[in-house]
Amino acid sequence: MKKISVFFILSLLFLSAGAQIEEDYPATNGNGSLRLDILSLGIGGEVQLTETFTLEAALLMGFNLKVSSTFSEVSTLFLIVPAARTQMRYYFNREKRISKGKSIYNNSGLFTGVHIGYNYSDIYSSEEPAQIGQGMACGPIFGVQRTWKNNLQLGFSIGLGVAWNEFGGSDLSGLGHFNFSYVILPKKKKTSR
Repeated sequence: MKKISVFFILSLLFLSAGAQIEEDYPATNGNGSLRLDILSLGIGGEVQLTETFTLEAALLMGFNLKVSSTFSEVSTLFLIVPAARTQMRYYFNREKRISKGKSIYNNSGLFTGVHIGYNYSDIYSSEEPAQIGQGMACGPIFGVQRTWKNNLQLGFSIGLGVAWNEFGGSDLSGLGHFNFSYVILPKKKKTSR
């Protein structure tokens, strides 16, 4: 677990350092970004590897609400789980967005890629003992990301992959994320018209 934590912390440091470097990519305003995730209470970033490939990583708090019912009762379980996520993204519609004059600021557009996520043990559970152990999931995703002029960012991805947990189990799992964030670095330059 310590090795995985160190990997994600180093990834975020790499992303924050990369967010300050200005590369001459004609399709972007730099080669990286750093953001605060508002809905998932975390920090994340994205660094540009080429014109169409990026690496995105985030440390966040995940929330899980599970409702299950049997013939005799209905139970509700609420969990707060620290998590780490990284995605290798390929933005496949860049040229089309540029030709139509649409914004590609901070990698706005459609993407496909690989998602790797790691959940730590829950830090709060409405039922004792803890319901979720540590686990990891990996698989392909499809998503969309949009960053507006006021540096607010909305991102969504969905996919299907394989998940493993600390108890030795594995299964087919839904993957993805939904984030509403504020981009800290770089700030979008305001242009006068």
